[in-house]
Amino acid sequence: MKKIISVIMTTLAILIFLFALSIMFIGSRAMKENEPLFIFGYSFSIVPTDSMIGDASDSLDVYDIAIIKQSLFADIEIGDVIVFQSEIQGVEVLVIHRVVGLHPDGGFETKGDNNASVDFNPVTEENYQGSFHGKITFLKPIASLAANSRGLIFLV
Repeated sequence: MKKIISVIMTTLAILIFLFALSIMFIGSRAMKENEPLFIFGYSFSIVPTDSMIGDASDSLDVYDIAIIKQSLFADIEIGDVIVFQSEIQGVEVLVIHRVVGLHPDGGFETKGDNNASVDFNPVTEENYQGSFHGKITFLKPIASLAANSRGLIFLV
């Protein structure tokens, strides 16, 4: 009986290790392509700016952890909070903003809850990544450390 339990535990440990290794490789590819890493249809991201601070229940503070759900572009409605790729000062970044209307060139207009102006570029199916699903606020100190001390965390 002990031998069977030992084999089962060893097999589970190997499977967990392989799963973690595959997530690491998939995550590296996603990071390189500036895309969220979706695991079972969900991704997590630290909010680095104050652009989504507001009074709505789905507004986000700096260092909140946003839970992003993979969803279809066709399911977007005005008022939804979405994640998309955008170019800011020549750098491709992921942006989380609220949909405020339809863009004249097609797609959607977005803006942050804390911003006065609408984003210039429309969100299209090509740059759309997913929709906001929820947030984790009680881990802000850890998220702040992770966002500001990546080298230290990697070293540890």
